[in-house]
Amino acid sequence: MRLVLDSNVYIHGFSESRPPVAARLFGLLVDDPDRFELIISRTILQEVEQNLPPRAYGVCWGFLTAMDVEQVESWQIPFETGSRYRERGLKPGDAFIAALAEWSGAEFLVTGNRHFMARSTLPFKVAKMEDFLRVVEKR
Repeated sequence: MRLVLDSNVYIHGFSESRPPVAARLFGLLVDDPDRFELIISRTILQEVEQNLPPRAYGVCWGFLTAMDVEQVESWQIPFETGSRYRERGLKPGDAFIAALAEWSGAEFLVTGNRHFMARSTLPFKVAKMEDFLRVVEKR
């Protein structure tokens, strides 16, 4: 299952005050690495680095490396894809995340961003961490 995790998910997952739902999510990803294929962009990675202390970012980087997460460069994603999401009313950063999820063929975008939650016509599913866990724990 291809996934894009928004920067807020990584930040919660690797912060010192990690919420239990984030611990469960990352525990699931680590326990079943063959089930999940994570995609991350340099833009998401930079935001995570800016919002985590160096030690926590180092742990996050170790996770990304161990999970063999595919890193996508911003220039790889067609500009037109992001523009379509801007035209739908998403802010530039959110439009880029949506474009990344679509372009990479992600089944899910896991995010806490409320701007995505109201969108029902996306070519990928959008879920908060707890909702994503409910779905995948049933499969």
